[in-house]
Amino acid sequence: MEMNQSTLTFPLTQWLEENFRHILW
Repeated sequence: MEMNQSTLTFPLTQWLEENFRHILW
């Protein structure tokens, strides 16, 4: 389960960063 969360957090962080960049820029 922990491994799954880590794997899910990885893409989530990238997606958030891209979203934030789009909103910021």
